[in-house]
Amino acid sequence: LKKVNSFLKTHGIEEIQTKSYDVDLHEVISVINTGKDEIVDVVSKGYTLNGKPFRYPKIVLSKK
Repeated sequence: LKKVNSFLKTHGIEEIQTKSYDVDLHEVISVINTGKDEIVDVVSKGYTLNGKPFRYPKIVLSKK
């Protein structure tokens, strides 16, 4: 896995962070009410190519 990530990074492909929600970077496929504003689950990872997103991560978001 480290070799694959290293190979992708040398070609300008990096994974989009999914620690905090960003309306411009994440595609919300479902919203649930849990009392906190956070990302509950990542359905599919997203990637950037040379700093520009080409696949947005699909997430499940919780709201207050």
